Amino acid sequence: MSAPVPPSRNIPGQASPIKPVLQAQDGTFIGTVGIGPSPGTVTQTNMIGFGGSGNVKWSVPNDYPQIATADGGVIGGSGITYDANGNANGQLGNMPAQSWIGKGYQVGSVESVAFVPINLATSFWAIYGGNRSSNNTAVQQDPFAQLDTCSDPTFHPPLICPGPKDAIFHAWWNLKSRLSDSATRKHYLDNYVFVNQANGHTAYDRNAFVGYLGLGAGPEFYDGERSTVKLSDAECGGNPGWTVQHLFQTSNNQTVCDVAAATCRLDPKQPQRTFFEPRAISFDSQGVTDANIALEFHEALHGFTQMDDPNLQSFLGCTSGFSDTRDITIYLQQFVGQQPPNGTPMTCKYVEQHKMPGNNNQCVR
Repeated sequence: MSAPVPPSRNIPGQASPIKPVLQAQDGTFIGTVGIGPSPGTVTQTNMIGFGGSGNVKWSVPNDYPQIATADGGVIGGSGITYDANGNANGQLGNMPAQSWIGKGYQVGSVESVAFVPINLATSFWAIYGGNRSSNNTAVQQDPFAQLDTCSDPTFHPPLICPGPKDAIFHAWWNLKSRLSDSATRKHYLDNYVFVNQANGHTAYDRNAFVGYLGLGAGPEFYDGERSTVKLSDAECGGNPGWTVQHLFQTSNNQTVCDVAAATCRLDPKQPQRTFFEPRAISFDSQGVTDANIALEFHEALHGFTQMDDPNLQSFLGCTSGFSDTRDITIYLQQFVGQQPPNGTPMTCKYVEQHKMPGNNNQCVR
């Protein structure tokens, strides 16, 4: 395999050297490049494809290459699949593991499921090995650090499935499905979630919210404990001099998680961007829990409505400024849980008085 020649011309906004990562099936290369306002100031990492002579073929924002596929494309670390021209053509957030005979298995289960097998590339450099130390921590700091996934081949020993990224993408997938359930959930969602509780007028459209969940190539989910991007550069509120990592590490420790997630870029016209505390993502045998679905519902509502917690509490009929914002998540869970709602739902103030756990710790694992 010949060594790749880095692209000779700068990419707009390039702030760091290009790093070749994979060799595609056609002999070209796929790598990453840091983008930012000035050299050395990286605010996002883009995935790029380039030829052996250094010519740039395509660029994709906020993703990194993980596995090359036989059609010349690549599977990104986000779980999104791309063709040979860098165009998104699928989402594997709910991807089963593929056995050597081509069957699929849900993570954490021995049940065989139907899915389209992934035809991997046969080149030498087809799977990204990454840089991980012996204790499975990232060697290099990452402005937008990905949540750990059990499909990452760099874990030794392998990460038990599902990983945090697998579980929260499963939740996102199921949230979209349950929000679209017009037979058993539409009435409750339209009248108890997407309605202003104060005046009874519909304020937001449920179908528009489902569309928001699918904007672009899908939501941007990151690891809040490891993301070193500044809050201001991530389009978050708060102290502009802090990093996302600082926010999470000053709020959480080994036993307490006051911040389960932080949703930035409150813009219903752009994909959801949320940083998670990995320990606040719960697991079951399939990686799909009602708690995760409700947490993702809570965070997506921030991005879609552009409301902070006190305003969202007021909108949902909670006590505005209630210190334990899990009232929002627990209230929402009754509408998107595995069992559809039946009868008059609990009010959010009833949740605050009778259904809140005895402590404020959001570390669920």
